[in-house]
Amino acid sequence: MTEENKTMPRFFRSSFSYLFGNILSKIAVFFMLPLYTARIPSADMGYYDTATAVVILVASVLFLDVGIGLMRFMLGAKDERAREEILSSGLVIVLLSSLLYVAVALAVALLFEIPYYPLIVLYGLLNAVMTAFGYVARARGFVMFYALSGAVSTLLQVILNLVLILVFDWGYASLYVAFCCGALVSIVMLTVRCGVRSFFSLGSARRETVARLIRFSLPLGINSAAFWLLNSLNRVLVTVCLGAEQNGYYAIAMKFTQILIFFSTCFQFAWQEVSFAKGFEKKEEDRCYYAEKTDLFLRIFMAALLLLIPGARVGLWLFPGFIHESYSAAIDLLPVALLGAFMSVLASFLDPIFSAARKNGMILLSTALGAAVNVSLVLLLFRLGTGVIAANIAFLAGYTVTVAVRIIGLRRTSGLTLPLCRYLWFLPAVAGVTAAFYLLKPALNIALIPVAALIAFLLLREELGVIFRRSIGSKDNS
Repeated sequence: MTEENKTMPRFFRSSFSYLFGNILSKIAVFFMLPLYTARIPSADMGYYDTATAVVILVASVLFLDVGIGLMRFMLGAKDERAREEILSSGLVIVLLSSLLYVAVALAVALLFEIPYYPLIVLYGLLNAVMTAFGYVARARGFVMFYALSGAVSTLLQVILNLVLILVFDWGYASLYVAFCCGALVSIVMLTVRCGVRSFFSLGSARRETVARLIRFSLPLGINSAAFWLLNSLNRVLVTVCLGAEQNGYYAIAMKFTQILIFFSTCFQFAWQEVSFAKGFEKKEEDRCYYAEKTDLFLRIFMAALLLLIPGARVGLWLFPGFIHESYSAAIDLLPVALLGAFMSVLASFLDPIFSAARKNGMILLSTALGAAVNVSLVLLLFRLGTGVIAANIAFLAGYTVTVAVRIIGLRRTSGLTLPLCRYLWFLPAVAGVTAAFYLLKPALNIALIPVAALIAFLLLREELGVIFRRSIGSKDNS
């Protein structure tokens, strides 16, 4: 069996595992928006969004995103003994990072009075540990269980939010409490599945392995800071420059992008595993493989974006109560937010290729350049009085630069080229559906949905044909 034949079943099997395990929970979270917008004031939502953005930055930098390093080296390990050594060494880093995180949190507590500060600190700590343990579970091959733990965690958060908001009227404090409880349950489930003994036995740790993990993960930790400047700083800037209420609108608009990001995550997680296991040796076979898979990913999400923009316009028209009228300003932010999400998922999809080739420096460089564009542009647009949509425009511009730099970097460092000229038609197409969102009545946007569906079919006709022929073949065999 060729390498292609080995990796493709794993890719699709993992993708569908993540999809199956996450779809119910993500749908549940999305349909919580009517409750959030009706019962949580936009200013409170803005404060919550800002606080979580800051604490996730601090945790990501201090924990060095070590989970990625753990998965990268565990998947490449030769035997179980080597995997145990890598895991124990990584857990040493997690433990030290946790102690440093708590020390920093205590120092901040002495300087500032922040509402719900203990919950904010716990939120960042549990999120970092849950992320690291999730990478370990995926490296051990427990893909379905990892997805299940995420589903259980999210559904628990939904139940707690319903009770705490509707019954006890806790407001946005319930969002912190529900997340912390859900994350703790996920951590316990992952620990038990991967083996409690493995997580609490540090005897296999080696200084050399700890140093190797730190060298690999340090650029990723620094990249987390640059990523935050690109991905999350706008939330803080909107709150500081325009007020927490405006950031509440921005936060709700960004939650709509979770539809696109959710489906991309299912593919990206599987892609990450396959890339790390396969590696990148600059051979023609590897270049063709990565080019073909990136091209497929690009076509899938081009089709998704063209369907989502008119679909969101029509959906909000058919269900006007889905977003409370106090958050109506968020609706005008949706098209640019979805465009930015499209570029962000493309940038994320390119990450594992650099990690597989052990060129994390290019990830950092591209993210830093995108962050510089984002910060500069959002401040300039705020100065010009553009309003909160400036954050979406700057986000889109920053990720466009990041993607461009990564594509150029792949071509120069690995000889990997992507057939982007084939998709220049996508620019006027997406401009058209965006203009229709703003200029045409919702009923007229309905006419764009079958057009977008036809484009989606043409983009993916080969893959859909293969799936159809295989389904027919399996029925005939049965």
